[in-house]
Amino acid sequence: MNKDMYTLLYHKADHFIQRAPLQYFDVTPFDLPNAGGVYIISLKENDGTEAHLAINFTDNLRNEIFTKRDAFLATFKGNNIKFVKGKGPRFVKHSESLQHLQENCLLRFIVETDLKEQLALTAVVAAKLRPWSNGN
Repeated sequence: MNKDMYTLLYHKADHFIQRAPLQYFDVTPFDLPNAGGVYIISLKENDGTEAHLAINFTDNLRNEIFTKRDAFLATFKGNNIKFVKGKGPRFVKHSESLQHLQENCLLRFIVETDLKEQLALTAVVAAKLRPWSNGN
């Protein structure tokens, strides 16, 4: 890859990161393309910053995002641990955690059908954002 290609890739990554996010749990199948791409799932903190939970690429954004969301909801039960910046962890009820996620979980995606471009963009975005999870 030459210098110009790297420059374009970094600009594309910056543009992707700066896009306005969608509310993850409000997204419908009609909001997502039936195409390959890269996505970021983040959690909005109380101070307005975002904790980047996952960055990944897929050959079908619609299927990947809905499968993960449905699997999460199907296994989400009982008490959960909530970590608050600057404070110790605490147990919260299922409904409280779910409500927090529904209100604060964000999604960004970009359509990119070329697998090499998906991999390169995922790597650059992950290096910039340092998510909790990178990949499946």
